[in-house]
Amino acid sequence: MSDPIYRPAQLGGVHSLGGTEGRAHCLQHRHLCFERKDATDLGFARRFDVVTSARTLQWIAEVADAISNMARAAKHDGLVVVLDYNHSLNEWAPNPPPQFLDFYQAFLRWRHSNGWDNAMGNSLPALFTTAGLIDIQISSQDEVCTRGDQGFSVKTALWSEVIDNVGSALQMSGFCDSVLLADARRAYEHWRERSLMKQVLSMTAVVGRVHLPS
Repeated sequence: MSDPIYRPAQLGGVHSLGGTEGRAHCLQHRHLCFERKDATDLGFARRFDVVTSARTLQWIAEVADAISNMARAAKHDGLVVVLDYNHSLNEWAPNPPPQFLDFYQAFLRWRHSNGWDNAMGNSLPALFTTAGLIDIQISSQDEVCTRGDQGFSVKTALWSEVIDNVGSALQMSGFCDSVLLADARRAYEHWRERSLMKQVLSMTAVVGRVHLPS
């Protein structure tokens, strides 16, 4: 799993670890370069002013190693900035249909079985402290969408996409079957289009600073 790293350079450049989509989007920026690495083994030392990750560490089991690598990659007095989900704290109003909730609980169990933190955002402050970061700042960055908001349909379609994208992995791992997946998607789409009024995706942002050498 790659984790994005950004470095403002003298000419306004940025160094990013990302995929082909990011490269294609930023080709017009001549001071932007991309590199693919493992977030738990970045290999950079005191090189960047800011090292940041958004919605990525939730997919890494060795997250303490990833944050330690991010801290090591930042310069002294540089910043490490991370935003991530707390999947176990997501909320919907009214409550989703039971078919979708069955899928969602299977999704959380599957994630847990892979060592992925279902409250990643809220775990970040302790991980930052363990990595030796200081001046830690924490802020809630929940993504809230209410029926009538611009983009409501697109944002709430997320969970249909999750079912489509990871459902087969859950099925292969024994956490659900094809019937549950089909029922969950059908029930969710019907409820989303007719009844869902509010979705809250719980997210936490944490900023930490690399201490200056004494």
